[in-house]
Amino acid sequence: ALAHGGNGRSMSSADAAAIEAAMFRLLAACRPGASICPSDVARALHGDEAAWRAAMPAVRDVARRLAGEGRLVVT
Repeated sequence: ALAHGGNGRSMSSADAAAIEAAMFRLLAACRPGASICPSDVARALHGDEAAWRAAMPAVRDVARRLAGEGRLVVT
């Protein structure tokens, strides 16, 4: 389940595009029917723990948008 991660910062379209690309790249590497965790996406984009944890609200926001567009299934 996704929770609203509003942290008061606006996400740039470049950030959103990088997150979306990472999501679909990781999903493409999965076996059929498998899923990924939002933290997998954040970790793929940011090496250190503080940075990937800070990216989690943006990752969730992108996942929520893609699910709303019917491009991603959130379980």
